Amino acid sequence: MKKIVSIVVLSLLLSGNVLANCRDNVEMNWTIKDNSYVRFTFLNNSDNKINVYEYGILTSDNKLIKKNKKSDTETIGGMPVLNGAILGNFGREVLDMNVVNINTNVIKYAYYQCKFID
Repeated sequence: MKKIVSIVVLSLLLSGNVLANCRDNVEMNWTIKDNSYVRFTFLNNSDNKINVYEYGILTSDNKLIKKNKKSDTETIGGMPVLNGAILGNFGREVLDMNVVNINTNVIKYAYYQCKFID
């Protein structure tokens, strides 16, 4: 019986690590600068490396205005290369999105997608 309980507890602990979300570790701030671009600042509050591979801006009713999406990996000379914001341990990254031709009055929210880097 003790072995079964130990296995169940260990399984729960391991599954919690697998289900951990990188969004729990990333803080995003954004601001509109000179009605020309949106500046995104990503802060990694953990010792995990994180790849922010998509970020964008939305209207008040969550309609997509614009997004910058980087493929998870590209290859250069046959070698895989990560794209997007690469947040090192407790790292910081600042990215700008051009919005010169967008009505900045309708920008109300921003979002991002991320994943852990092994």
